[in-house]
Amino acid sequence: MARTFPCIAPARATAVLAAGVMLLAGAVSPLAHADDLKAKKHRIEQRISGAHDDLDESSAQVRDAAAALESARTQLGSARAHLADTRGQLSAAQVVDRQLAERLTAAEARLRQAASEVVGGRQKIVEQQDTLGQIVVTNYQTGDPSLMGLSMVLTTQDPAALTGQLNSVQNVMDKESV
Repeated sequence: MARTFPCIAPARATAVLAAGVMLLAGAVSPLAHADDLKAKKHRIEQRISGAHDDLDESSAQVRDAAAALESARTQLGSARAHLADTRGQLSAAQVVDRQLAERLTAAEARLRQAASEVVGGRQKIVEQQDTLGQIVVTNYQTGDPSLMGLSMVLTTQDPAALTGQLNSVQNVMDKESV
């Protein structure tokens, strides 16, 4: 004997029908999602490829930066050596500068001393010329004609004129003595 449950049969049919629709929707749904998944996969693959390109570019930049850093370190070493050399030259130049400054100060002192001596010497020359001029005038006035030439030497500025005057005086003296 078979037992039937009249109330449950329609509910069961509805449940079976709902399960079938779900199964059918589940079967159709993956097909619709497959195209969407392929598009997503393609976009993800493009992003991965772009990321690889970015990584390659970044790696190249890192290599370039590392090479530039090494070059800069080498140049820094050279610059430091040049700086040390230049500082040594500066120190030597400063020593020479101090020595030359001392020599200049001493030379300036000697120059001031020499200028003072020149002024003093000129004053003595003026005094001696005055004294000699007085001697010559006195001797000339007292009649010593040989000193007339000495007077001319002291008063004449042009050597050619002096020679002419001395010859004239000599001629006069020669005529007076005859």
